[in-house]
Amino acid sequence: MPRFVVNQGICRGGIGGLICALLLGCQEHPAASPPSAPATTTVDPAATAADWSKLLESTRAAGHTHIFFDQPLSNAQVAQLSALPELKVIELPRAACDSDAWEKLLSITQLQILRLGETNLTDADFAKLRSSSGLCWPELTQLNLASCQAGNSALQIVSEHPRLELLCWRMSDVEDAGLAALAKCGNLRFLILTRARITGVGLLELAKLPRLESLYLAGNPLREEYQIQLQHERPDLHPDW
Repeated sequence: MPRFVVNQGICRGGIGGLICALLLGCQEHPAASPPSAPATTTVDPAATAADWSKLLESTRAAGHTHIFFDQPLSNAQVAQLSALPELKVIELPRAACDSDAWEKLLSITQLQILRLGETNLTDADFAKLRSSSGLCWPELTQLNLASCQAGNSALQIVSEHPRLELLCWRMSDVEDAGLAALAKCGNLRFLILTRARITGVGLLELAKLPRLESLYLAGNPLREEYQIQLQHERPDLHPDW
């Protein structure tokens, strides 16, 4: 059976303990969560759709603010979350997300944590995080995407979120020039930009982040001299190259 979790509060477990799990595409869940179901090689779309509909209804009826579902979801199914404007935590690690679904999520203005699977989101999609009245998600603390097609412009907009503590893009078009924008993220503690286009020229910009604890840049075409420079400037960091 597919596994899903609803939790009225925000998961406040130690964020540091989540990093390895994030890189593996999984995450710890609240203590009340049921045990994981055995891994399966097939997914029944009809059963998944039924479980998703039940979860949406139970979340709405109970007024929960945290939703987790670990089965594949279509863009149309993700878009249905706009009917739950009180959500603060959305964790859909196997969900798709296109431009239309993204626009629906932007209406959930209290969002603090967003985790999605492989997306085709671009810089143009991230530009929509700004509205005429300010940021759509002013309380955002964690943004975790398995993949996107966004680059430096998107990173610039994401960096405008003052409460951001964790940024995880495991595949993107981010380049060295985009790292300078992150210097504004005074609360950023965990940065995961694997399989991007970072050579290392912009690494020293990350040394300016006062609260940065963990840095994961595996899969980038990094040059050793820049790695050495960053480690000289920030000996407290132990990056995963």
